[in-house]
Amino acid sequence: MDYRFFNQGLWTLSRREIARVIRLWRQTVFPSVVTTVLYFAIFGFVLGSRVGLVDGVAYPLFVAPGLVMLSVTVNSYSNAAFSTYIEKFHGAIEEVLASPLSDHQIIVGFLLGGLFRGFVCSILVLLMCFVFLGYQLHHPFLFVLAGLLTACMFSLMGVANGLVATGFDGLNVVATLILSPLTMLGGVFYSVNMLPPFWQSIAWFNPLLYIGNLYRYAMLGITNIDPNLVFIVLLVNIVLLYALSLFIMRRTTYVRQ
Repeated sequence: MDYRFFNQGLWTLSRREIARVIRLWRQTVFPSVVTTVLYFAIFGFVLGSRVGLVDGVAYPLFVAPGLVMLSVTVNSYSNAAFSTYIEKFHGAIEEVLASPLSDHQIIVGFLLGGLFRGFVCSILVLLMCFVFLGYQLHHPFLFVLAGLLTACMFSLMGVANGLVATGFDGLNVVATLILSPLTMLGGVFYSVNMLPPFWQSIAWFNPLLYIGNLYRYAMLGITNIDPNLVFIVLLVNIVLLYALSLFIMRRTTYVRQ
């Protein structure tokens, strides 16, 4: 038996997840490009001419990092949540659990599929930003690191949701009740300084606000939050979500339908 963590079993599981993203690119990748074009058409150029400058930059430039962040969060979460749940729906999760793979390897296998989709979509959305706005990437290495950590965080959220979901409707609970409100208060389409004092204080508890500022710093060189603090927030959330996914795998009956 191969006791290495990155062994043939983990490679097979992750390769299957990545292959599914590539094979179904019209559903997994292409919609992000279309959505970005629509966001730029409506928020960037139609409203941008009326809004003017936000935090010292033109409104289309201000919105662009948030669009990249949204593509990472939505796609990495959706991919991991659907892949994990569909295994339960078809009963194939029993075969995965009966394999020599450990709980850690199973979680990482599904995580890598979401990470791949989220990061690929972020690159495509970034290319669309270049098409509409020109080159805007002040810190390339920081951008790559932010993309990987963000995709990892929301893939783990998707894995946890997929493990506990008892129906397809359950996959939309987190997206509807958690991700959407966090996005609206995450400063994607506006600066947090524009909010009333009460909502500003609420927004500072929103991890998407920190992540959005990290993307804005990586692309435009401006931020309201220390990037080091953002990395701490990302790492803490990754650890907590991984621990939650592992707890669900080991200590609950949600995994088996």
